[in-house]
Amino acid sequence: MDNFLNYVLYFFLYSAIGWVGETIYCSIGEKKFVNRGFLTGPLCPIYGTGATVFGVCLMPFYEKYGYSKWYIILLVIVLGMILADIVEFLTSLIMEKLFNARWWDYSNEKFNIQGRICLKHTLYWGIATGIFIYIVHPFVTSQVQKLITPHQRNQILIMILIVFAFDLFFAVKGAFDIRKFMTKLNKLYDSVSETASEIKSNVQQKYEDIHDNVEKRGYKFAVWAADVSRQISEFEQHLKALGSSKNEEGKTGNKNAKRLYSNMDSIGRTAKEKMDSVKSIISELQNSAVIKNESNDEEQSDSEKNNGEN
Repeated sequence: MDNFLNYVLYFFLYSAIGWVGETIYCSIGEKKFVNRGFLTGPLCPIYGTGATVFGVCLMPFYEKYGYSKWYIILLVIVLGMILADIVEFLTSLIMEKLFNARWWDYSNEKFNIQGRICLKHTLYWGIATGIFIYIVHPFVTSQVQKLITPHQRNQILIMILIVFAFDLFFAVKGAFDIRKFMTKLNKLYDSVSETASEIKSNVQQKYEDIHDNVEKRGYKFAVWAADVSRQISEFEQHLKALGSSKNEEGKTGNKNAKRLYSNMDSIGRTAKEKMDSVKSIISELQNSAVIKNESNDEEQSDSEKNNGEN
């Protein structure tokens, strides 16, 4: 039980250390303070998770062989890269399934898998594994055992867990606000794509047939396009509000949603790409021969009616 509680403490400790490193790195790049991470508090759980996995799975190699065999050290580094990639990949997948949004995206990096992991970061994890197993964790464990008694450790854990539970609750609430936004946007994108495919597939038919087919879905093209444009405008306003530093909770849900959006570039990039795609589809349809034929047919029909009346 003591060993388990120690690793719980190490989880929070390394989550905090990871947060410090990530925040410094991102703040330097952005030239402003960036509270990087899923939580509001100074914790990045993915680092704590990775460190805990390394400690459980790889520390036995260090405890048994120490620095005596170079090929064991190499094996530990390779295993660390594999374990880190598994943790990062699964975390990305779970977060995307839960919240319908990606929290990081390596699609622009070479040798990536689904944008969730990439070779460059895998190599970074390998270096970090060697430093962690052979330098950092042995030092941390020795200091913790010297400075903190089991009773003090338990008290510290109780306080941390209470704060962590509240922080996690509000972070999840903010993430679900983003999920709601992204779900609506994805549904709009799918609907527009489906309707565009339907119209294009009937491009050889008379407009009247296409018009009837579209009407069966509940709207005329002009009304539908106007409604889509209105929705896109609302999405853009919401996205702008999420990225704004001003407090507009009534429009954007809560502060956690704003913070998560501001800190996770991939979310905003994905949303903007979806909206741009919808705009492009609508523009293409409006400029297509089919829609132009619609206008010509309607004008011709109106002209014939007027001539008949005269």
